[in-house]
Amino acid sequence: MKVFYKNSWTIINQVTAILLKLNFSNLTISRILIFLSTYLYFLGIFFIIKSITKKLFLAFTLSFFFIFFRKYLGHLDYPTLIFDQLTWGVMSSSLITFIFGLLFNKSLFLAGFFLAILIAAHILVGLWLILIIIVSLIIYNFYNKIFFYKNIIFGFCLGLPITLISF
Repeated sequence: MKVFYKNSWTIINQVTAILLKLNFSNLTISRILIFLSTYLYFLGIFFIIKSITKKLFLAFTLSFFFIFFRKYLGHLDYPTLIFDQLTWGVMSSSLITFIFGLLFNKSLFLAGFFLAILIAAHILVGLWLILIIIVSLIIYNFYNKIFFYKNIIFGFCLGLPITLISF
């Protein structure tokens, strides 16, 4: 297990190490990570529902329903729940939900920025999502002849230094 943790030094490990050096307790760090992942899930679901229905109250209510009743929006390569013991899976799943929410909300700059952060949190999931977004943009641009991906590239380039520093 020691080799696994030594070879998977992600931004999650680094933030946790910083918080431990600042004398945060294990319980407090765990609560911070759970709050962050739950908040990202909530925002992602909220943005998706709001962009589909255009109703804030319905989006808020359904987002709360998803979180409170632990309804998740699918699995990654392995089953990951909203609340789980696998921190990397939970954080990457919540970041994916948040990024898709930002894309639905047309916040392309922030989607690109958090896409770069996702690579720092879980490299395989981050690269997988980049591939999906690139293929989707190519297909979209082929049919619509509209090139709007400059913001997502700019956001990705701004998040890339954080990712590179974390490795």
